[in-house]
Amino acid sequence: MWVLVLMLAVPLVGVLTLAVPSMSRWVVRVLLVGARLSAVVLIPVLVGV
Repeated sequence: MWVLVLMLAVPLVGVLTLAVPSMSRWVVRVLLVGARLSAVVLIPVLVGV
């Protein structure tokens, strides 16, 4: 479930960041790092459960 949510949320947020070019770079970097960290944490939890 969480993986699907992330897969849907990341593109949506990416589109939103394109609307704000001045902050898009920082936002994209933060989102990429956050997505990677969340994936690393959530995947083992989902597999364990």
